[in-house]
Amino acid sequence: SDLSGCFAGCSGLTELPADLFRYNTEVTRFDNCFAGCSGLTELPGELFRYNTKAERFSDCFYNCAGLTGLPADLFRYNAGAADFSHCFAGCSGLTGLPGELFQYNTAASDFSGCFAGCSGLTELPGTLFRYNTLADMFGNCFYHCIGLTVLPAALFRYNAAAADFGECFRECTGLTALPTGLFRYNTKAVNFSFCFYGCTGLATLSANLFRYNTAAVNFSSCFEGCSKVTLLADMWGTGYTSQFSGKTVNFSRCFYRDSFTGAQGAA
Repeated sequence: SDLSGCFAGCSGLTELPADLFRYNTEVTRFDNCFAGCSGLTELPGELFRYNTKAERFSDCFYNCAGLTGLPADLFRYNAGAADFSHCFAGCSGLTGLPGELFQYNTAASDFSGCFAGCSGLTELPGTLFRYNTLADMFGNCFYHCIGLTVLPAALFRYNAAAADFGECFRECTGLTALPTGLFRYNTKAVNFSFCFYGCTGLATLSANLFRYNTAAVNFSSCFEGCSKVTLLADMWGTGYTSQFSGKTVNFSRCFYRDSFTGAQGAA
């Protein structure tokens, strides 16, 4: 039931047969299965077609830097899969993602580090997590995706259970602005530490960015190193003072920077 690390480090692999796991119907874990298979450039859409009991795809394609795209139906038959942490981390060759990639994975809970280091991505589909309503872990999800220049406002629109956004967009140096309503529906989120740490291109924040995140208690280093960002007085909404009343909230180094190169704003 466990194929973890099965082909890890097989950098000479250049293609995979669609029916590779045709008779492995009891498998539940594919952790690190193809980690380091840097020779792969594409994946068959029905690779996991017969693995309906699969629960974990953690680090499955970690550092498969040769991949340039992903089939929309890759996880179509894995409705019970919960863990996609670091699944495509280090896949620097990816230039885009299908909006339906996780459409059938309604049990998914962990997307932490899922696309960390995917430096070739320039944009994200707004429907990427549309059907993952149980997902609560998005820490490091897009860490060091330096090619991203814009984020869709609806990226986390349907992830009401999300609790962790720590380091989610850390070192996404290509971002210049954040969309209105990015975290509007994530009212259970508690952690935004290092969320935009080192986003050196970020200059514009949206009003009410954290207005609805009333459960949040950690904003440490959230914008540390964002040397161009202009602070907004209403980033936490017009009633932001009472939002934190009676709570111990960590704002350590939240806006720390060695220098400021942007336009002065209200804070």
